[in-house]
Amino acid sequence: METTLNKIVGWFSSAWNYIKSKWLFLIIIITLILANCWIWAKATPETKIIVKVDTNILLSFCLVLFTGGMFYYAMKQHQLNRTMLKLSAYDKRLAIYESMKKFLASVFSTGEVDDKELMQMMRETRHAQFLFDNKDKIVDYINEFWDKGNLWHLKSEYLKYPKNEENRLNLIEEQSQITKWFNDQYKIVDQKFEKYLKI
Repeated sequence: METTLNKIVGWFSSAWNYIKSKWLFLIIIITLILANCWIWAKATPETKIIVKVDTNILLSFCLVLFTGGMFYYAMKQHQLNRTMLKLSAYDKRLAIYESMKKFLASVFSTGEVDDKELMQMMRETRHAQFLFDNKDKIVDYINEFWDKGNLWHLKSEYLKYPKNEENRLNLIEEQSQITKWFNDQYKIVDQKFEKYLKI
């Protein structure tokens, strides 16, 4: 219901802009009205009934034509506004996608999760909640990067002071599993963003 109401408001707003910017139609209608008034003034008593009927039909036709033109223009303007909004959102979504791919490329090439790269990715993706549908869970996916990255660093800190050799090997294995998870995401990111970036 709210979406329909927003569309109607959008159409009327566009129609009002149309009226303000396109005075030509108003001038034509005013000219037709004045022309009919002149014809009415010049008509003889016998022809005034015919002229009156003709004038009413003509004015009604002009009103319908003008209203139809306004409505058509408003719909086109509304579609254009939605297209411009989609293009604007596309650029922002692409920036988030590229930021995540850049971070994953860094992990892939070094085999480590760089703190600065992780923080930069989180900064560049902070507006994701406003750009993606909740059902696609893109924001949760980005947060998972943050959680896994922090876990990788936690394991790295534990590795500096392992309790024993077995503990050290377990930490290395857990850390390598996280690194592998990041490497696996390189293709998964494409699948997650495909819906939003496919033209």
